[in-house]
Amino acid sequence: MRLESKSPGRHLPASSSPVTADMQQVERLLCPNELEKQNAHLRQTQIELEAQLDRYLDLYEMAPIGYLTLSQDGVIEQANLTADAMLKSSRSDLLNRPFSAWIIGPDRDRWQHYLQQVLQQDERNLLQGDAADNIELELMRSDGTPLIVRIDALCLKTTVADSVVRIALTDISARKQAEATAADLRASALDFESREPMIVSDPAGKVLRINAAFTRRTGYTPQDLVGQHVSLLQSPHHDESYYQRLYGALTEHGHWQGSFWGRYKDDNSYAEWLMLTAVYAPDGSIDHFVASFSEIKDNREVDADIHRMAYFDPLTMLPNRRLLYDRLGQVLASCSRSGEYGALLFLDLDNFKSLNDSHGHDVGDLLLSIVARRLEVCIRRENTVARLGGDEFVVVLESLSPDGNHAAQQAGQVADKILATLRQPCDLEGPEYACSASLGIVLFNSDQRPIKQLLKQADSRTRAAR
Repeated sequence: MRLESKSPGRHLPASSSPVTADMQQVERLLCPNELEKQNAHLRQTQIELEAQLDRYLDLYEMAPIGYLTLSQDGVIEQANLTADAMLKSSRSDLLNRPFSAWIIGPDRDRWQHYLQQVLQQDERNLLQGDAADNIELELMRSDGTPLIVRIDALCLKTTVADSVVRIALTDISARKQAEATAADLRASALDFESREPMIVSDPAGKVLRINAAFTRRTGYTPQDLVGQHVSLLQSPHHDESYYQRLYGALTEHGHWQGSFWGRYKDDNSYAEWLMLTAVYAPDGSIDHFVASFSEIKDNREVDADIHRMAYFDPLTMLPNRRLLYDRLGQVLASCSRSGEYGALLFLDLDNFKSLNDSHGHDVGDLLLSIVARRLEVCIRRENTVARLGGDEFVVVLESLSPDGNHAAQQAGQVADKILATLRQPCDLEGPEYACSASLGIVLFNSDQRPIKQLLKQADSRTRAAR
């Protein structure tokens, strides 16, 4: 830049100081603005990255598949929430522990071999699709329950020398259970028509299917039974408590077997060896029951079992109604010959239904067993204690005095002893229970009253005593 002098021919040098100062000031003004823009851009980028990271972490934690990150030694370094839930463990229990700690013994060697295969693969193997195959392992969760998983694994280099293994856990327990159930059903279908009589029912007891052998044995056709309740096949040899215990054992253990009295279509009863099996659905619930029947061969133990079922109450092992009628008939005949009196004591427990409702049938059954034992110790060996069903018991006294008044006194003494014994506290494995009962007495000697009438009179006097 040149400045012209007013004097002709003279040129003066221009000074640059004011211009340089202005430029520096401009730069000082521009730089902070530019830096602020850059910083704002960086901050926005950081916010977006953090949001993406949060979304990634949410997807990682809430994924329907369990994810674990392992060291080269198989030690757990990271886990998502699904893995925690699958293994029934807290995050702190998982981290820094070898994954093999959850593997059931026989599968541990397979896991170690698989882990080495995964560690030997590199990125080139992955790009070429040459990754290690998945593996199925059986695990034991922290609460002791089994778990079957499929594992897909990937080895990633973190440094030149170090790697981590990322594995995905997929719960295949339900699939395996379904496969096993399907295999069982296929096997069952193959021999359903070729074996002994069989019947299939749903969990509610509705008949779903019977085979031809069952029709040949009992006379019932599919048209007679399918859609009906299995109680149609029950015989009078068993009371309701017998079936409750049978069903309880079946649902608890998944199977039951024993001698069983059934009923033909013509109403005749028959003794069979019954095998009951529960078949489970993939979710662990009972899908259906399968019952198979076989003839009872010559076996003393089985014969004794059938005799017990026919004449004794299965809960208390006291004589049942059938055996009571038989023994009472013998006592009546003996009294008629000798002129001696006998007595029938009808016993009904007080508040038994309330006990059952408040504490359950197991406690009620325990009380019935205790009452049975106490009644037995109150009478002589030649006398009889029987259970009619529910909370009703009968005591038969024989060889009392030929004098009616004295016989009534003898029977009353036994009744007082029974009531006093029953009032003793009962240990019901939890609640202590004071038992009481209502009791009615009927004397007999040479009269010809039917047994049913004697029982009805004794029952009426029991009700009047309440």
